Amino acid sequence: MMDARPILPQGWHFATSCFLPQGYGYIRPFTRIDHPVRYFIIDFDNSVRFRPGESPIVKGLGGRDNDPPELRTTHIPFDHYKLDVFTVGNVIYKEIRQ
Repeated sequence: MMDARPILPQGWHFATSCFLPQGYGYIRPFTRIDHPVRYFIIDFDNSVRFRPGESPIVKGLGGRDNDPPELRTTHIPFDHYKLDVFTVGNVIYKEIRQ
């Protein structure tokens, strides 16, 4: 996911991303070279929302990636943040290195 605010400060239409927020008029984005954007790696098909102060320990999740040991069983609690770190590493390994 990309935070597009630096290149599209005026925003864009929710249904047609090539138009201004009003739904008419084409957007004219700035270049990414002149206006750097931030990228975020998100959603590995097992997202969980935690409230502030809530424990990240969960159990019983599933997902498309069966490599994490935490997802091989549904009854053992695990730290969801650690699963995210494993999954990011697995994505890099599978998609970039191989």
